[in-house]
Amino acid sequence: MVEACDGEEAVETFQGTHEKIDLVLLDLTMPRKSGWAAFEEIREISPEVPVILSSGYSTQGGGKTANRRGANAFLPKPYKAQQLTQAVRTVLNTHQDESVANATPSMLGVELESSIASKQ
Repeated sequence: MVEACDGEEAVETFQGTHEKIDLVLLDLTMPRKSGWAAFEEIREISPEVPVILSSGYSTQGGGKTANRRGANAFLPKPYKAQQLTQAVRTVLNTHQDESVANATPSMLGVELESSIASKQ
């Protein structure tokens, strides 16, 4: 696991280690560079890396906006460890075995958001 304290560091760290990273979890509200800006730069570096976006603010667009912009999933805050684990497993399983999951990344995000919200 690799951590970054803000959006700028997240992009810099990802750029140097993206070959070793299987999944990115980004908060949309971060200092120095927003989660949206970091997400776009990460996608430029590695378009295929799975990305889960997260936010506790509904004004940031939530799951539908995240899906339209190409995120694999959106995890609304607050969430429990079990919900994070479920989201990570689902995204990684879908990414690793496209034949098992016949969903597009945007469909996956909507499904995750719905199932996670219903378990709260």
